[in-house]
Amino acid sequence: ELTLRRKVDLLFALCTAWESFPENESLLQDEGLKVSISRLAMASWEQAAPLFLSHQQHPEVASLSRLLLCLGTLSQFRVFESEGEVSSTRLATLISRTLKVDLFSSASVPRLLEVHLGLEGLGLNSTAPRHGRAVQRLISSHLQGASGATGGMQNHELVEALLLLRSVGRLTAEEPVVLPLLQRATNSVDSLNRGERMVLRGLLSMLARDAKNNLDDTKVVLGSSEDDRLSSASSAVATICRLEHLDWFSRKPRAQVSWWKCRGAF
Repeated sequence: ELTLRRKVDLLFALCTAWESFPENESLLQDEGLKVSISRLAMASWEQAAPLFLSHQQHPEVASLSRLLLCLGTLSQFRVFESEGEVSSTRLATLISRTLKVDLFSSASVPRLLEVHLGLEGLGLNSTAPRHGRAVQRLISSHLQGASGATGGMQNHELVEALLLLRSVGRLTAEEPVVLPLLQRATNSVDSLNRGERMVLRGLLSMLARDAKNNLDDTKVVLGSSEDDRLSSASSAVATICRLEHLDWFSRKPRAQVSWWKCRGAF
């Protein structure tokens, strides 16, 4: 018998494989495979359901948040039946009745994003909006907190959150949480380690490339007044393109280039 974590890891691997390699989506036409995945998802849910009733933090909270993400993603891929024992509608109903958002009150932003994306994929942000609003409030409190402080975010959480969005195909300028995450990473550039800088530099480059490709007739002229005419979505694009143009995450920390901070070395 597989543990809950193993089942969730397997579901997550399937979800990210389809997102990373679109040609694999043809496998979803295999009814036998869809039935097997549906049964695995339902078995995972039945094993996790008692834990969702808890009002306190649980050691398996990471598996629970990722399970919600997988269920929402599989629902969007239409793996589940439209009706029946293993249907997206039945799953959404069960989750809306069982989920206690308090369970994730101390969770990190990557875990909260998994919950948010899962609820969205299952359509619960509109049919059971109280859950979605509660999760969004928790995410906002982290994004608005000071780095390293209670309610704030650590640098590794910023990187993990952006990588999570990339793995499920949601790392775009149009995704509401992407720009706030990127802005926090930008402001934390002096405290990022080398590995975090390399990852963020690559993600920023991908974001800028995709954003430029998605701009139809709107031309972003870096550093010019034309940026003022862009819509709110395109303003995010302008910010991303500007940061990529400056190669922001390759900058040296101020401690290495500031004369005042390095004065003792001279």
